[in-house]
Amino acid sequence: MGFPIRRDLVERVIRDTHGSVDNLIVHWEERVRTRQQKVGRARNRSTVYKWLQSGFPKSRDDIFGFCSALDVDPIILLNITAETIEQVYKKERLYFALSKIGLSKLSPLWALYAPNEKWPNDVISMDYYGRQWYACDFVHEAKGAVGAYAAISVSYLDETAARIPKVLHIAYRWRDAVDGLWRPYGSLLHLANQDILVQETGDYQERTLVRPSSQRIFRTFFGYTPTEFRISSLHRFSFGVSFPSADDLSVVFRAR
Repeated sequence: MGFPIRRDLVERVIRDTHGSVDNLIVHWEERVRTRQQKVGRARNRSTVYKWLQSGFPKSRDDIFGFCSALDVDPIILLNITAETIEQVYKKERLYFALSKIGLSKLSPLWALYAPNEKWPNDVISMDYYGRQWYACDFVHEAKGAVGAYAAISVSYLDETAARIPKVLHIAYRWRDAVDGLWRPYGSLLHLANQDILVQETGDYQERTLVRPSSQRIFRTFFGYTPTEFRISSLHRFSFGVSFPSADDLSVVFRAR
């Protein structure tokens, strides 16, 4: 059995984008035929229904192929809750750190979170989605005001903003770090009426929205070390930074 998925969400996205599983398969086959998806093959309807029942497959081609046909980030379809974080995050994080691919149900997704000089991984986005990640940087210079939270507002720009769930990935690197690596900080899952934050440490937060919105806000700590941040998504967005921020309602990457 694969990692559990949000079946109700997957079924809703299929209905909203293609109307039915059969239409999704036709679309997926066309994407492969026209090389919009350059790696892997389309699967049949019985396989898709099996995934809905049993969870994500362990094939990277299947996971990213399926999700690219839906135009969603695979992270949004995982059934991530406070309970699943409590049950599986520690061991999955250890498998990732020790490269125990055979033991992990999530190893096909590791490439999204591997530290690298070049981040996010454009090989994945180009192979399956036919486009690069949208990525923007901002810098905390650690001059003047420090030791407070900044609020980052993100607005999705495409026409699917209201009906297609989105994911925002955040990474950071210290200005004086010798290795120059971007290190993933966590991910923000943006559902129609909910924000979910999963921090690299395993910290999990939820926030229910009063009404659906294409603009979302999260906070992060600006401390005493000059730090670069990069935010990325498979979907276009604009953003702004407010520092210091008095916002105390949004999800937050907590200072340690």
